[in-house]
Amino acid sequence: MEAVMINHVLKMCFPDGFRKLSEEEKKAMHFLEDGSGECVACEEKHIMVSIGWKPAGFLPGLLLKSADLARAAEGRVARAMKGSGYQLTGFEDRSVGGETGRAFRYTYQAQGTDMSAETVSLKIGKTLYYFNFYVRSGVAEEGMRIWDEVLAGAQWQA
Repeated sequence: MEAVMINHVLKMCFPDGFRKLSEEEKKAMHFLEDGSGECVACEEKHIMVSIGWKPAGFLPGLLLKSADLARAAEGRVARAMKGSGYQLTGFEDRSVGGETGRAFRYTYQAQGTDMSAETVSLKIGKTLYYFNFYVRSGVAEEGMRIWDEVLAGAQWQA
């Protein structure tokens, strides 16, 4: 089992076979452009998870709700993946360790491979969190089951 601390306040446990990516691997992926984060992957199951966080900022960021964050994130993802066959499949509420965020799911293609993904946006206090899950579409059902278990088992630290 791979336990990962997110922003010193959230513990997420991933099943055997997952590993935390090194700083060099994250840099090679151009992972973070703004804020802090972690990446976890399971090559065998074709799953990648990235989790980013950043301060909400001044008044506009402090007034935003998780649904607003999700809509804004969806727009950014849709624009960035315009040439990759991006297709929104829907929005829904998601629990991350008992805290409710807003998620959107989508499909796209990466190097000719059909992919499924979900991004969960969550605001806790003055911090914005983005939980990104990517899996090959052919194994998406099993991948989503694992992702559901990881989110449900997440533990916020006091």
